[in-house]
Amino acid sequence: GVGAVNGTVTHILRLLEEPTIGDLDPTQVTSVAIGGSATPPELIRATEARFPHLADSFGSGYGLTESGGLVSHAVNDMLSESADCVGPPLPTVQVRIVDDDGVELYDGRNGEICVRGPLVMLGYWRDPEADAAAFAPGRWLRTGDYGRMQDGRLHLSTRLRDLIVRGGENVYPIEVEKTLAAHDDVAEAAVLGVDDEKFGQRLEAFVVLRPGAAATPDELKQHVREHLANFKVPRAITVLDELPRGTTGKISRKELQDRAKNA
Repeated sequence: GVGAVNGTVTHILRLLEEPTIGDLDPTQVTSVAIGGSATPPELIRATEARFPHLADSFGSGYGLTESGGLVSHAVNDMLSESADCVGPPLPTVQVRIVDDDGVELYDGRNGEICVRGPLVMLGYWRDPEADAAAFAPGRWLRTGDYGRMQDGRLHLSTRLRDLIVRGGENVYPIEVEKTLAAHDDVAEAAVLGVDDEKFGQRLEAFVVLRPGAAATPDELKQHVREHLANFKVPRAITVLDELPRGTTGKISRKELQDRAKNA
């Protein structure tokens, strides 16, 4: 039988919502590991409810193919303290946060995550232009992800290319997505920026509701408004049966961008 469950947030969420999961003896599962994105607290609570003997034992990691796999790993206590925490760097892995000019930032400040270590790739196959874009001086790999170091632990914010700038205000999609996901009727949410003549960009959200749920877009907007500043409230919220995904299970924001533009 299945002993270890490893996957993205989506994999775990879909497992928990699978109607036949009641046929699975929960005690045969000995570990659950979540990766691919920050781990929502609601997902941890739901997983603990299904596998109570694994309470306080979940873990989450951060990494990318170019880094040779894992860069950092967070244990359950770290996830409970901060949902966007992906833990301290693994041994031999160095992490630093830099601004747009490549200047290293102090703890607590958001910037691009750069990593260095023996497992980092030598380069892309016969693509010197891609290598030049991927590496900063000193062979620091530019991950394209946004985050901060805090007390020796790495915290994810969002990918640089996904950062939304609305009327001069920075909006991190993950913050709005977590707020939407905290609504009882929402199973998943994705937030992105769409070109806007007045504000430069506007926020649009795509959500998947839980089975039997019936929250309306206006109700979800009001939920966000009650928890976040008004400029972080999506202008439009579209309910989908499922979010588009790539081969690794991550949400395909490009497909959502195309859908928003066509709309």
